[in-house]
Amino acid sequence: MKIKCNTRFTLDRRSDKDGNPIVQNLPINMDFTFAGKRLRFFTGYRIDADKWIDTKKEDPETGEVIHVQQVKKNAYNKSGESYGEINKRLLLLKTTITKIYEESVILGKAITVDYLREELRRALNEEKNPTEELPMDFFSVYQRYIDNLDVTPGRRRQVAAGRNHVERYVKYVLKKKTVEFDDITPGWLEKYWAYIITDTADNEAYKDLSYKEKPRKKCRNTAIQVFRRFRAFLNWASLPQNGGLVKINPFYSFTLPAEQYGRPIYLTKEERDHLYEAKIDNPRLARVRDIFVFQCLTGCRVGDLIKLNKDNIVNGAIEYIPTKTRFKSSATVRVPLCDKALEILSRYDMPDGSLLPFITDQRYNEYLKELFKLETVKLDRIVTRLNPMTLTEEQVPLYDLATSHMARRTFVGTLHKQNVKNEIIASMSGHSKTSRAFARYYDIDSETQNEVVKNYLD
Repeated sequence: MKIKCNTRFTLDRRSDKDGNPIVQNLPINMDFTFAGKRLRFFTGYRIDADKWIDTKKEDPETGEVIHVQQVKKNAYNKSGESYGEINKRLLLLKTTITKIYEESVILGKAITVDYLREELRRALNEEKNPTEELPMDFFSVYQRYIDNLDVTPGRRRQVAAGRNHVERYVKYVLKKKTVEFDDITPGWLEKYWAYIITDTADNEAYKDLSYKEKPRKKCRNTAIQVFRRFRAFLNWASLPQNGGLVKINPFYSFTLPAEQYGRPIYLTKEERDHLYEAKIDNPRLARVRDIFVFQCLTGCRVGDLIKLNKDNIVNGAIEYIPTKTRFKSSATVRVPLCDKALEILSRYDMPDGSLLPFITDQRYNEYLKELFKLETVKLDRIVTRLNPMTLTEEQVPLYDLATSHMARRTFVGTLHKQNVKNEIIASMSGHSKTSRAFARYYDIDSETQNEVVKNYLD
């Protein structure tokens, strides 16, 4: 019986306050994937990015491709630990977790991430002291919940931001150091909701906080998502295995309003091709154009796009497992590359193997608005949208809405207009086949309305 599992070692991706990547003293993590799940385990060591090897080599005798992930020879980390010591630890972790998993499968055990983590610690004689008292105050428990979540780094940051919202509310509104689980009642949630939807960085109480610590104004849909993540934490804290700290869940009589979204706004096929063919003298904006159009032709989320490399091109198609849904499904997304996409890729030969010269998310979105306003581009079609802050309709030029996600919507919307089946689109976009996101594309656009009136009423 062939037992499928995989072990990878990765350096944490981190950025400083200016958005620049941190490249020194990065934690080395082990990612063990099995049955669509992932165990992330800190190896206990750190290393600088330039002292780390992450490459694939072919065995000259067997032809097998081996993924090499280890510290470079003769390198030392900031703590003075040698490459040999660290690499020995990585090998021990890989062989130990693989053995534990394979034996557990053979024995028919119920295998969870927590089970593997505890078995690995036991095998390494690194079990937590069972007599050790864990802090049970609200924010310590909240942090423990965040640390043990089996989610992507991006989602973990979102959950951590939710904890920060609660902490600011308790400190600056309630004027307290902490909150008790029993204090959180439906009435408490009502007041917290009022705070969340009105909270901004302009609050005088936040004057001593750094820019990064201050909250941004949230639209109603974002506030709902913040509350959903808070509800998930309280549900977790109510479970007996997590201490049963929430006796009566306050959400039993607090109803979250439904999220409201307008019709998705995206480029027409003609606008996309106009952008693709536009003469752009500014090299920076020309690169941004290439990245955006490539997204329009592949449907990748920006978080997946920046991770793609030449190894992701298989038989003329992009193949990858979407980060957002990796922990729910390990299904591979496959998008055949059309001639335009291949032509864009031919313009670049990145030394690190990346497909395109990507920049930070924030600057990418800033540059897109600049690109759309460019005289030779002028994507200024007036569109009607639902203002996310006021929930009222408004008319705005297309360039005001230019973001990386518009490219993904363009991919899905273009295929929808051609009556391509949801199942086919989902296989290339990474949506679930029953995704509610698809329903938004069923709104009839003005072009279709004009065509119907002309053909049947004129």
